[in-house]
Amino acid sequence: MKFISKRMCLLILGLLTFTVVFTLSFRVYLDRKLKAYEIASEADAAPEETLEQLIIPEDPASSEDTRDAATLQDLTTELQELDGQITAYLNGNRGISTRDKYERIAELWNQELNRISNVITSHLEESEKDAFHESEKEFLQSRNLEAMKEISNTKSGMTENLDYLRKYAELTRLRCYDLLKDYKAFL
Repeated sequence: MKFISKRMCLLILGLLTFTVVFTLSFRVYLDRKLKAYEIASEADAAPEETLEQLIIPEDPASSEDTRDAATLQDLTTELQELDGQITAYLNGNRGISTRDKYERIAELWNQELNRISNVITSHLEESEKDAFHESEKEFLQSRNLEAMKEISNTKSGMTENLDYLRKYAELTRLRCYDLLKDYKAFL
């Protein structure tokens, strides 16, 4: 039985030490890159929203048109039509990426939320408008928090972004229907 020489043991120990140090260094490098990627994707996935983004300024002439043109039934019908269009959009358009589809859907629901908010505020008194704007501000914050809960450490960046966009669009959709239900007396 042969024994390993002292020189061979030192060589094996040196090689083992080099491998451990290299592996740990590479892991730290990859962790830093992953964190940078996640921070960048979070910035893309959760744009900061403000009350100014929600409210579309309108001129006084169009306010009267909005008051007359948009009834509760009109807005409800528009929401139902939008639901149908979105379902068709998701089932069709095979050439468009899923992420692009959900970005567009979130954008459509945001536009509808803005429109409904403008119709409602056109029917409110100034004191009621302040309370309404405050509730919208709270909704924006809670929507972002709820959508961010869809992002986890176990999912890939693309899956997280899709889940975030789905939740974001769904919460906005529900808010549109809730506003019509809650403010139907004003419409």
